[in-house]
Amino acid sequence: MNPWIIAELLFIGLAFAAWPVALNKSGVVGAWPAIIVVMATALSQTLCSLRGLSQFPPANWLLLFALAGAINGVAVYRYARLAASPVIPVGVLVTLVSALMIVFGVLLDWAFKGAAPTGRQVGGYGAAILAIYLLAGPK
Repeated sequence: MNPWIIAELLFIGLAFAAWPVALNKSGVVGAWPAIIVVMATALSQTLCSLRGLSQFPPANWLLLFALAGAINGVAVYRYARLAASPVIPVGVLVTLVSALMIVFGVLLDWAFKGAAPTGRQVGGYGAAILAIYLLAGPK
């Protein structure tokens, strides 16, 4: 894999793990942390994408994008609320969400694009499910 891709993946992983930890460290609970994260995300996403905004997406995809964004907004809100609360250790929260994204990512890719996982990938997904069970299952 290209070293620049690896560097980008490392940055993404760090960023996705760091903001919930920062919310938790702040001790601020309620809706404001999630609202500020979502607004700052939208602004930075827009600024980073300015050069790619020349072509408007086809109209038939706009509803799907809006629906995906609305679902993601609710998920980020709930994630931020959990990250800011003492209900679950923030390290466990980040790990669980990451592992669940692995599982759901492959299932959705398979369901919508027909990308059946290889045997090796199934083993990796099984390990992710085991990690979820070990982190969140009965004590």
